[in-house]
Amino acid sequence: MPRARRQLIYIRPDGVEIRVDVGNFTPGKSLFVPCLNHKLAVDGVMKNLRRNGKKATKHEIRWCPAIYKGHLGVRIWWV
Repeated sequence: MPRARRQLIYIRPDGVEIRVDVGNFTPGKSLFVPCLNHKLAVDGVMKNLRRNGKKATKHEIRWCPAIYKGHLGVRIWWV
């Protein structure tokens, strides 16, 4: 199975720049973004997905606050 090309997006939900690799983010997968301001993180990911040519609508994206390996953030699913 070929590896997806790395597609890094840069978001700043809390004033600190975070790099998120959305190259493998396709329907049926999820990603975790460490942050305190969940809404700004989701909005930043959505805006950058559209900019990178991914066809995710706001009705296909689900998210909830989560703790992963001791870090507070947001888990985003593309359903």
